[in-house]
Amino acid sequence: MAESHLVERGESDVPFDSLVYLPEGYSESDQSWPVLLFLHGGGESGRNLESVKRHGPPALREAGEDLPFLLVAPQNPDSRGFWKEDDLVQLLDFVEDRYRVDTDKVYLTGMSRGAYGAWRLAAENSERFAAMAVVCGAAPAPYAGWLGDLPIWVFHGEADPVIPVDESLRMVKAIEAEGGNVRLTTYPGVDHDAWTQTYLNKELYAWLLEHDLSQRSMVFPDETWKKVSPREQGVDNAALASALAVLESYCGKDGLSQTMVIRNGRVLFEGDSITKAHNIYSSTKSFTSTILGLLIEDGKCRLDTLAAEFEPLLGAAYGEIELKHFASMTSGYSARGKSRWGDASEDWSHTPYKPAEPLFSPGEAYAYWDEAMMMFGRVLTRIADEDLASYFNRKVGEEIGFGDWDWWSDTRLKDGPIIRNGCTGISMNAQQLARMGHLFLNEGRWKGKQLVPTWWVREASRSQVASEIPTADTDRSNVVGAGRYGYNWWVRGEGDDMPDTPEGTYYMSGLHNNMCFVVPEWDMVVVRMGEDGNPEEGKRFVYNAFFRELSKAIID
Repeated sequence: MAESHLVERGESDVPFDSLVYLPEGYSESDQSWPVLLFLHGGGESGRNLESVKRHGPPALREAGEDLPFLLVAPQNPDSRGFWKEDDLVQLLDFVEDRYRVDTDKVYLTGMSRGAYGAWRLAAENSERFAAMAVVCGAAPAPYAGWLGDLPIWVFHGEADPVIPVDESLRMVKAIEAEGGNVRLTTYPGVDHDAWTQTYLNKELYAWLLEHDLSQRSMVFPDETWKKVSPREQGVDNAALASALAVLESYCGKDGLSQTMVIRNGRVLFEGDSITKAHNIYSSTKSFTSTILGLLIEDGKCRLDTLAAEFEPLLGAAYGEIELKHFASMTSGYSARGKSRWGDASEDWSHTPYKPAEPLFSPGEAYAYWDEAMMMFGRVLTRIADEDLASYFNRKVGEEIGFGDWDWWSDTRLKDGPIIRNGCTGISMNAQQLARMGHLFLNEGRWKGKQLVPTWWVREASRSQVASEIPTADTDRSNVVGAGRYGYNWWVRGEGDDMPDTPEGTYYMSGLHNNMCFVVPEWDMVVVRMGEDGNPEEGKRFVYNAFFRELSKAIID
């Protein structure tokens, strides 16, 4: 039997009766729990709480189904009227005061007339809720501009004769036009009762719990980034300055002039040359692999797609290379000729698209090899059938406000698009690079719109090279990726020598100390750019020292 409490009219000035269902285990611990506020439809209005138990989450609880929420189910006493938002806010205040509530995880849902109420309550109090689900409801389109980045899931029966599905379609379109965070599920042939299958769907509850208000404290830049006091974002000013002094002590002539420290989308520190654009060198590789994620999401390929299916030049010798091997530097690809720069390296030849003998079989070793990334760029160009710079800009760059940027190319496909260099050559400034980092910090979302698939961000930012994988015997064997290389992102991985860097941190790394760190644990992005060489002590040593000091600045 569901354990529930009755909150009666007049108790703490709450103007209606409510049922509060406690989750299993509530009484056995001092844990704080998520809250789900459920607003019933017009047919359950009145002064008989038994009717509230007929549909939705209360019906599930009455049937013995446990839900991982403190379920709050008030009854609208006015059988002809709509919910009163001020009264509902008063009820929430009471619940948060009376029960152990995780205030970052307060969710809202409503059906039919309750969905009307949910729309209005959220429009006027969007900062109060972590996410909302509305079932067969309607709302004025102007509400869309008041909902901010509140995650919303809308459900409706396509054959609804009471509230036409067009009401939900119109509202979803309005939210999308505002850049909001909305998804839609419609049920073919279903009438007004869209709630039965909606509330039986366990995916709904899992989706709600994916969101919390701490995530929504994040902001996104428009044309410029917002600069604030570090203290405002839980960072000690003096300790931040000390950490930056450590970093500067290892930098060359460019120092911190192209450096930014950003938390929750707000700039805590910026140098005086953050609009200076130049090559970010191997940080380009992270853009290349992101294009692979976009192409997979577009259905054009898979991680295990054989590259030779698209690029005949690879031939039989490289017929077993999968796209994931290029992205993890485990392809074994090498090209004919020595370095175009006149040094002894076998990498960076004048003919990167003319295959030589493989360095090793795909997946058997790791080799940080720029020629492989150049071929990777060529393969992706064939898959996209489009200039990769144009493709990326259309899918991501324009959406996140990149503005003008460039990507070096030295050839093109015969009768086809330009081939961008997959290993280097993107030219941009620190503000732009920080936007890419901020996009990944938010798992590919920007102002409520999913630009890069979340699954890709998670896969790219974890080690894809097993710790036992050997490093190939090449003239670049000093670059070790085992346990610390994702899909063209470096990660704080197994056996890493950056122990003072927060767990889960990952980063782009380019020549001349062009770096972009994503630090999910701190909701932070750190960018350092320059044209002044790599630090003599090595990047890992330098940035481990920096993050060791920066950890002392994090107040909350």
